[in-house]
This record gives sequence, C-alpha cells and structure tokens, in this order.
Amino acid sequence: MSRTILINESPFGLRIMAADEEGRPVRLLYRLRGQGPQAGSVYWARAGRRDKRTNLQRFDLGAGGEGVLPVKDRQVPEGQMALLGVRREASGGKLPLLTDRPSIHLPAATMRPGSSEHRPGPLGLLEPPGSIGFLKDKPKAPGPAAGVPPAALLLASAAKGDTEGVFVSSGALSAMLKPFVPDDIPIEVASDLPKEFAAVTADAMNRTVPLEEGGALIIDETEALTAIDVDLGTAAGQSARGAGDSLRKRVLNELGRVLSVRSIGGQVVLDLPRSAARAPKVLRDGLTAALKAHGAVSIPAVTKEGLVILVLGQNRASLLETLTETGVDAPLPGRRFRPAVEAWMAYDDALSATVEGRGLGTVSLTPAAAQVWKDADASSALLGLRGAEPSLVVLDRDSERTEA
Repeated sequence: MSRTILINESPFGLRIMAADEEGRPVRLLYRLRGQGPQAGSVYWARAGRRDKRTNLQRFDLGAGGEGVLPVKDRQVPEGQMALLGVRREASGGKLPLLTDRPSIHLPAATMRPGSSEHRPGPLGLLEPPGSIGFLKDKPKAPGPAAGVPPAALLLASAAKGDTEGVFVSSGALSAMLKPFVPDDIPIEVASDLPKEFAAVTADAMNRTVPLEEGGALIIDETEALTAIDVDLGTAAGQSARGAGDSLRKRVLNELGRVLSVRSIGGQVVLDLPRSAARAPKVLRDGLTAALKAHGAVSIPAVTKEGLVILVLGQNRASLLETLTETGVDAPLPGRRFRPAVEAWMAYDDALSATVEGRGLGTVSLTPAAAQVWKDADASSALLGLRGAEPSLVVLDRDSERTEA
C-alpha cells in the first residue's frame, strides 16, 4: 500500500500527514514553535543530580530545557558533558526521556556518532548532507550536537518504504528537504495544504470514530491510559454471533489507523461487546496483525468478556495533548485548543479566505493567542504571501477560547 506525505510549515510550527492510496490519513504529527526537544534529535547535555528513587538522572540540554536519563550503576558524574539522544518527547508533565546510545533518524539514513557508515532509513539509504554531523569535541555549554532541520526528523517519523511522493507548502521547504529524500521520490509544492490539514485535524479531535457498516469507537484519553469503548451499532438481520464477528473485523480494520493518526500510546483499554470477543485467541492474533505496522505493541490481556489491554510504544505526546490543554474555565473532560493552535487555526482561515475570494478581513483571538500571533509575526507572513494584512482583534476574556 503506497502512501503520500504532506508537510505544511507556518509561523506557528510544522505539521505532517501521511495518507494511504485511498487518501485516508494514517499519520498526523504537529510540532509547535518552541515545543522543546524533538524525538530523534541529539544533544550535548550537562549531567545533574540522580533521583535514587526512580534511577533517573537529570541533564541540562541548554535552550532545550531538561531531560532525564535512566541510570543504575553507570551514573554520569555531575557536571560532566555527555552526548545523548532524545528517545521520547516531553508528555503528561514528564521531562523528555534521553538515551546514551544516540542516533539521528533521517528519512533515508540513520547516523550514529563515531561511525562513518549509515544504516538505511524508511526511504532507503542516501548519503546525508555534509552539514549534518555530530560535534566531535565537547562544547563548553549544553545544546544541540547536530544541525538537523526539524522537518527532516518529522518526515522520518511519518515516512515508510512505500512513500511515492511528498507535497510541501513552499519552495523553501522543498529545497530544504531535497537533500534528505531520494531522487525517485518527487517533492512538489501544493497550495491547498492548510485546508486539508484543518479537515483531518478536526476529524482527529472527535471523540467518536464511526466504523464502516455501523458501530463506532468512542475514545477517552487520560494521563494514565486511553479507554476505547466499541459500540456495536445496529445491523438488521444479523445474529448476535454474526454481528460480533462482523464488528471485530471492522474494529481490526480501523483501530491501527486511528491510534496512529492520534499518536496514542502507552496503555490502551479496549472494551468490546462479548459477542466480538468470544474467541480471545482469534481476537489477540487479529490485534497483533493489525497493529504490527504501527510499532511495538504488547497485549497483556484479552478476556472473553471483551476487555483487551494493549501497551503501545510512544515517543511523543498524543495529538490531543499536543493541540489542547485543560484550564480553570474548561473542567475535565472539556479541553480547549492551546493558544498557538488557536492562532494557527485563524491563520489557516485567513489563507483560505483569500483563496475563496473573501479577503483577509478580521482575525479575532484571545489575549494569549493574540500574543502568540504577534510573537510569530503572522501578519507579516500573510502580507508576504497574500499582499495584505488582516485586522487583529483581541477578545476580552480567555474564557472565549475555542473548545476542542
């Protein structure tokens, strides 16, 4: 099954989407401006104290903030510099998780310090640009050890060997990515990417995911785990056994894609009707096959009552956590878009307005989102792209922010 990659850059950050040959999204990643250390990046880090309770040692990453490294008897002396990689991005209030076996995962190469030979990446093997490499000497201050564009790392996370084309939002982004992508995979500039991302993101924020021919996945994310209730729906003329078997197949066809698009990892509890789980081994084997393409997965339990526990690998926050937040005026389970995302949505709408002939008009934002807009100089970006600036209106209260 072939896939197409779409990459959009704006003053607020980067986002990337992978779509299958039917045009269905199979991966959706956002990286907001100033988000913090990115999975796959490498830092020279200064060792701090070790927490003996957790066997985690803190490291100063410079402008990247802090991260933690699992240690036991091999603690790095406090104050010493070490070359470390970011294994998992910050999420759920936890600092980035580091590794002392760093490597840079590019779209068409995996680089390791001290080695002149590179392993293939998801798009094959291509000699990395000469500007990409590890600093050979320890610097005096902590910071990035290799100058890898964030878009290249993001592309490596979404690409697969069946990628047949990459569409980007600007010529500058195309030129930057070209050295990282094999010549047989074309990179083209497309003007309508913001609209496509907006539609896919809106779908990914929905709590309910309808299944073909009836039924639905109802998804509830918490910091501890993700619960997915499988609704049987109605299907006239089916026996309980037939309806259960049919539902199980529809769930297996959709579950992996849904988890991948939403970047859901960690512990996932699946609650199916008993009729769909009457043969636990069949269900377990089906889940293993369906989720194999989406990374490491373990299935500690499958019961005949329909409860399934999945444990999935995760190297970044879920899409919901990346794009939304809770607040005093948005009690759980309600969430609202982060200020940067709210500003980005307004930017997308302004771009679409000019394409549709509506003009830029007015951009209305809460104080927090308006500040993000100003810091990103979004009005000047629109002036460069569309030859005009919108009028910025700041709302009176943060409580008027858009709910997700």
